[in-house]
Amino acid sequence: MADKRKPADKKPQTLVRKKSGVTVQDPTAKAVQSGHPWIFRNTLTLEDQTFSDGDMVDINDRNGRFIGRGVWNSESSVALRVVTRDFNAPSGSDFHLYAINRAVARRQSFTGSGVTNAYRLVHAEADMFPGLTITRYGSWLLAIVYTESAKVTLGVIADYLLALPDIKGIYFQQRLRPSGEKGAPPEPSRLYRGEEAPVEFEVMENGLKFLIDITAPMSVGLFPDYRPGRVLTGELSEGRRVLNLFSYTGAFSVYALAGRASEVVSVDINQKVNTKAIQNCEINNLKVNPIDFMTEDAIKAVSLLASRGRRFELAIIDPPTFATGPRGNWSVERSYRTLLRELSSVMEPDAMVLCTANTQKLSMEDFERIIAAGWGGRHATIVKRLSLPEDYPEIPGFNEGNYLKSLMIRLD
Repeated sequence: MADKRKPADKKPQTLVRKKSGVTVQDPTAKAVQSGHPWIFRNTLTLEDQTFSDGDMVDINDRNGRFIGRGVWNSESSVALRVVTRDFNAPSGSDFHLYAINRAVARRQSFTGSGVTNAYRLVHAEADMFPGLTITRYGSWLLAIVYTESAKVTLGVIADYLLALPDIKGIYFQQRLRPSGEKGAPPEPSRLYRGEEAPVEFEVMENGLKFLIDITAPMSVGLFPDYRPGRVLTGELSEGRRVLNLFSYTGAFSVYALAGRASEVVSVDINQKVNTKAIQNCEINNLKVNPIDFMTEDAIKAVSLLASRGRRFELAIIDPPTFATGPRGNWSVERSYRTLLRELSSVMEPDAMVLCTANTQKLSMEDFERIIAAGWGGRHATIVKRLSLPEDYPEIPGFNEGNYLKSLMIRLD
């Protein structure tokens, strides 16, 4: 006989809160299974948000099947950052120790090489350490945390890091950006564990020397992720007149001079970093002329060089993420086109231009459109698309992690 009892009222559907983790619905589950490491807070119910920063949380699809394990963040709009899709992987502190051992092993080509001792040791999500980067500068490590959970993780692996060969100390900087806030400017890095570093010390990259201030708030003086561009610059510089825009502490200029460029003009709006650039050239025994270091806005400097009849065969455009000048904040969309139009007037036929942009928000496709539109009628072709170096691994399909765009352009 059929059951004629009145059916119970249906309750609104909610995510099932499992004892071992959270359950996500199909769109999020599909993204996780496709390799994307972020699960946003607004895709979870309140019942799912009962964890503490740094907790390892199992992620299940709506049928209760395990699809991954992530690290919990209480403040970020990204609540969970996936670190593994292997159910049998270690968990908690054991997982972090497993992951740091894996990351160090994958940098063996740098360790003890005597050629390069400035490189990324831990590259956030790609090394299973979401929200955490650790960069080696000589005998010191600089750890930057972008999430509260990364602070917990760093505490787990700190002793391991200090036990690495030739490591004397770890410096620490917070760059937390809570959901809905831009975040305050970063403070200077401070000693976290071990010995204090000198105010300034030398590191090596491909046998060239660079001065480092590991306590600097925004940059210590060398960007290891731009290494491929510097290497290519050195290879192309022999006999060429080189223009280095946004030259900062002169790393590209050092490579160009070491590559036997006939002339290198370096432009930066900051006199202090121009002084550092000259010092970097001098410690490499490279002869420099101080008048070739211009303290000027990049666009204005190119206009001045054009008015003086100067011509170049290789140029580097490497604007910092938050560049400012007389025209206000640098805009990739607006400022790049203006600069390229000016630059086209000082570049010789068959000249090469390295164009870079450090931004997550701009796709490579959009960056190429900007570069294509900026030459004032001159024909431009892409000679090479440069990727991040091997110590900066990337996750396929995770566009948020692909921040550096770099193209070598040839002008007819």
